[in-house]
Amino acid sequence: MKLINLCLLSQEWLSKMLNLSLKELSEGLKQKKFSSLELTKFFLNRLDLHNSSINAFITIDKDKSLAMAK
Repeated sequence: MKLINLCLLSQEWLSKMLNLSLKELSEGLKQKKFSSLELTKFFLNRLDLHNSSINAFITIDKDKSLAMAK
């Protein structure tokens, strides 16, 4: 899987998103601080960077995930 461009998000949000709780992520979506597509791209990138070492997922359907986030 290739990394997805996250240029729409500020560096501040990229660093914050990793440490936000599900409640905070939900509130961020409601307040339009970031979109569901941006959030999905963020976590798909994290999976791409780390899944090979932790093997948390057998299959990752990037296209379906992005389509559902739109």
